[in-house]
Amino acid sequence: MKSLARELAKRIVEAKRAYYEGKPIMSDAEYDRLEQQLREVDPKNPVLEFVGTDVTGDVPHDPPMLSAEKLASIADVVPWARGQRLAWGYKVDGLSVKLVYVDGHLVKGATRGDGRKGEDVTAQCFRLGDVPHQVPAASPETRGIVEVRGEAYMPVSKFNAISHAESFKNPRNLATGTLKAKDPALVSERGLRFMAWDIIVRDKPMDVDKKIDLLGSWGFQCADQGIIAPAEAASVFDSILAKRDAIDFEMDGLVFKVADAGVQAALGATDHHPRWLAAVKFPAREDTTTVLGIDWQVGRTGKLTPVARLEPVELGGATISNATCHNAKFVMDNDLAPGDKVFIVRSGDVIPKINAVAEKGSGHATVPGKCPECSSVVRSDGTNIFCTNAGCGEAGYQRLMNYISVVGIEQIGEKSLRRLWDEEGVRKPAALYALSKEKLAAMFGKNGEKMWEQLRGKMAMPLATFLEALGIPRLSKVTARAIAKEIPTLAGVVGASTARLEEIPGIGPETSASIVGTLKDARLYQDLLDAGVTIVAPGKPATEPASKGSAPSPVEGKRIYITGSVPGYKKDDLEALVIAAGGTWTSSVSKNMDLLVIGDNAGPAKLEKARSLGIKTMDAAAFLKLIGK
Repeated sequence: MKSLARELAKRIVEAKRAYYEGKPIMSDAEYDRLEQQLREVDPKNPVLEFVGTDVTGDVPHDPPMLSAEKLASIADVVPWARGQRLAWGYKVDGLSVKLVYVDGHLVKGATRGDGRKGEDVTAQCFRLGDVPHQVPAASPETRGIVEVRGEAYMPVSKFNAISHAESFKNPRNLATGTLKAKDPALVSERGLRFMAWDIIVRDKPMDVDKKIDLLGSWGFQCADQGIIAPAEAASVFDSILAKRDAIDFEMDGLVFKVADAGVQAALGATDHHPRWLAAVKFPAREDTTTVLGIDWQVGRTGKLTPVARLEPVELGGATISNATCHNAKFVMDNDLAPGDKVFIVRSGDVIPKINAVAEKGSGHATVPGKCPECSSVVRSDGTNIFCTNAGCGEAGYQRLMNYISVVGIEQIGEKSLRRLWDEEGVRKPAALYALSKEKLAAMFGKNGEKMWEQLRGKMAMPLATFLEALGIPRLSKVTARAIAKEIPTLAGVVGASTARLEEIPGIGPETSASIVGTLKDARLYQDLLDAGVTIVAPGKPATEPASKGSAPSPVEGKRIYITGSVPGYKKDDLEALVIAAGGTWTSSVSKNMDLLVIGDNAGPAKLEKARSLGIKTMDAAAFLKLIGK
């Protein structure tokens, strides 16, 4: 009879597991017959407790799934521990779940519920990440019924990636809604995972360090991280708090447990919590405050993002006065307006977010009909609104990046510019020159000081460089130089007609139309001139303007190329020197050039070609002396 009961129980567990994995191996009728047979031969078989077909939705917890005692501060851990060695672990902000294994096979999953009984979510638990469907059952500790308790949670990265996540306050809310949804497939689609914080084997108590090892060997993520003395709790707490934002799950504190099973049993429990388990919370990252106003910021793709100006509030160790409102749909769906009291959450270094309206004010939601930056009409895709001006948003950012590159402000890279764009609202090149040395130093440290110095050193430039830096469509470096050579002043270029421009070799109707049309908007260049940018006349070095009556440059009108390196100069600097001295920079050695300057480590090919063409050559030191450098 016992052998028959074991065989029936084994077949039932296999069938149940296959069913929850979506690969049934028998019909419902056949399964019901197996279960009825087992009830007849062994009515108290533990398998029947967990796989019965008469599930009502309530799954009992034995022992109860209690809460943790809350300590007011980390300093309270030492007196609470009474000298006992402690296990410490993450207090994951998710949904508490228990998993039941029978002879190594997962057969049941349930939520914590009220601590005494919870909701059956077995099908959903089979789809949780980091949940093995089978664990070793050979050792005495794991044979029979084993219960693993832990937290079902949604990684922050998954939450942020889900387009409709803004309808949920936080990852915990979305994880809870997903795990209790009728469609178990959502659990895997949304990437929910499981982190274990306890293992219970009936009548076989284990120290916490042994549980940590056992859970890890089975393939579980374990919330408990190690064993410490009570005096080490504060340093562990501070260390994890400092790393909190880099961890890909929400965690609102640390949990401390007396590590020894015998001491746990002696301490016992209240109706609310075990006396051997306590939690210390981190500073809050969610609070309520009042909306003072809503601004609409144009992003890199032209999308308008609503950002709320808030009554300042301390949150997560920082003073919060601005928070994103997600998108236009969120604003309208929540009727969000100034005067509303809202829930805000701060997560990592991401801009704080409004999760929901806590208390409605008297105002009502509005969205702009025109772009706040360029006044162009906006369009909607049902969720977001966008500026219809192709030159707004990302196009503006790219123009700004082009200016920095052409002018040679090498200290400002992609990441630095993104910060200036997002945090300081830098949208035009002229705004770069308005940044103070103190502001840049506060943002970037010593690199910020170097940025400021480089910006000041790049305020004078040849006309060709200025024209190219404006980012005029179809205007290349070569075309800019050709224009500057024919029309030596900015006023002359701005006033030139398309016919005049087309007289310059290499400029056709499309290019001339683009240049004339773009320069009609004086804001493109006037802001820079107002900021102090100056254009160096041909033949006048930026640092030493020529005085009236000075001798003409010895390289005036000469076509020059410099090969090899020149100590103290970059290639762009050398090119600027040639242009400032009145020469024309060429991109290669050809019969049309006048002078080849030979720098250090120059290859022999260019020198040989120049000599074969009868082109004059000169070493770099002599050239610099010639132009007064």
